[in-house]
Amino acid sequence: ALRSLRGMLLAELEGSAGWRAQLGQASAPAATLDALHRLRAGCALTGCARLGALAEALETRLRAGQPADRQSLEDFAATLHATISALAVG
Repeated sequence: ALRSLRGMLLAELEGSAGWRAQLGQASAPAATLDALHRLRAGCALTGCARLGALAEALETRLRAGQPADRQSLEDFAATLHATISALAVG
């Protein structure tokens, strides 16, 4: 079951370029916020704690009307790519 969930998360991450491109906007669209929320849930189910924590921090900041800072976006992107690599191998 965990392998199946991780496969679904991998597919979602690989198809996430559209909403991820909107993370740096001053006012993130609702669809982007919803995607971050789903990502948090997927990370919780699959044991991807670091990515989930970064997604939660970004979602909280964006929902509060604050823009994402450059370092948060860089950390998120690096962790996302590391997670994709790990899921693809496992």
